[in-house]
Amino acid sequence: MMVEGGVLGGSVILSEKHGASAAGIALKILDGAEPSSLPVESDTSLIPVFYYPGDGQA
Repeated sequence: MMVEGGVLGGSVILSEKHGASAAGIALKILDGAEPSSLPVESDTSLIPVFYYPGDGQA
């Protein structure tokens, strides 16, 4: 995909936090927890990232 001109951006996850959370869940399951007993987690580590020509980024 090629984006020409305009603004590009959106919310992105913090991969380190996302991975650490997934590892924690995996450890609970490996320790014997039933996956269905684990709560659904909401990812609140989204950060806004935007790129637009002229902002000094290459």
